Amino acid sequence: MANHFDLEEQEQLDQLKHFWKSWGGFISAVVFIFIFSVTAWNMYGYWKNRQAVQASMLLELIKTSIVSGDLSRVDQAFSEIKSKSPKTIQAAQAGLLVAKVNYDRGENDAAKSALLSVINNSSDVNQKVVANLRLINILFEEKKYDEAFENLSMSFPGAFDGLGKDRRADLMLMRENNKDAISDYLIAYQKYDDNLGYRKLIEFKLNSLGVPNRSFVISDVSSTGILR
Repeated sequence: MANHFDLEEQEQLDQLKHFWKSWGGFISAVVFIFIFSVTAWNMYGYWKNRQAVQASMLLELIKTSIVSGDLSRVDQAFSEIKSKSPKTIQAAQAGLLVAKVNYDRGENDAAKSALLSVINNSSDVNQKVVANLRLINILFEEKKYDEAFENLSMSFPGAFDGLGKDRRADLMLMRENNKDAISDYLIAYQKYDDNLGYRKLIEFKLNSLGVPNRSFVISDVSSTGILR
């Protein structure tokens, strides 16, 4: 009869029913997970973009408020960007700006707090290192050498390694450890072989410690810390 499947078609249909009965639940779950994953990823992208836009607006508000001298608005906007978008690049930039503003007006505690927010939250390594170096400078000025030394234990990648060694050498001098100071100055000197201005500063520091003004080689440091 025309309305009935032939034997072969019926067999194929039975196989399909059996397959779906065996695997239908699994296939449905996989499809659901895929759709959910795509939707979640799109929602995450939307949330990240929205967060970045909000952070950019708050950063601009901080910049304009700094220029106008509205420090209360600076503090308010910075507090908001820290609470809503702490790990964005904009939040780190805001932290560095707010730290400088507070440092310039003698508010060291507020400056250190802003720098710590960058160190603890920023996802950008360079911004974290810059914030750490500025925090170390403030701690030096406050003669809080132990705290400064703790911060110097942070990794200083690539271009920042020389600055880290220079600051560590300064700290060794404060502790009257000339040998380690010279060793770190020598490393800093070699790290900045393409920066003549910076090398001149390191040369001056080494000269003041009795190191002759000639080619500095780390392996030439004697037990007294002076080049042989």
